[in-house]
Amino acid sequence: MKKSFYAALALVGVLALSAGAQTPDEANDNANDGVESAAHEHSQTAKNPADETQVDKFWRMSDEAFHDGDYPRAISFHKAIVLLDPHDTESFGNAAWLMWSLGQKDEALAHIARGLEANPTDSDMWDLAGQQYDLQKKETP
Repeated sequence: MKKSFYAALALVGVLALSAGAQTPDEANDNANDGVESAAHEHSQTAKNPADETQVDKFWRMSDEAFHDGDYPRAISFHKAIVLLDPHDTESFGNAAWLMWSLGQKDEALAHIARGLEANPTDSDMWDLAGQQYDLQKKETP
């Protein structure tokens, strides 16, 4: 587990540094002004930040990045989450949706494919795959 934690941490660092720029969708940034983030199920597990797991921390940070309009950074946290927990299908779906919204359609489908490979019998993952293919107006392979 330590090796995957450090790999995830390194990935977050590299992606966060390279992402830098915020999404050009300024309207979305302004639409969330003053709106409190809905707590994700992971963030509710630790009442004390000292008890927060690394996955919980990355979920919290991805949520903050999303509400700041920094979608590339949010994607980097979701990629790190699935390195630590490849069964976190929600992170696969969130990252793919954000990639799609930034025009990274092929990368979104590749990310969904990795999620299906890690979760071949999970109906939620298959639902997320169907949603992504529907967003892209593509036939499933």
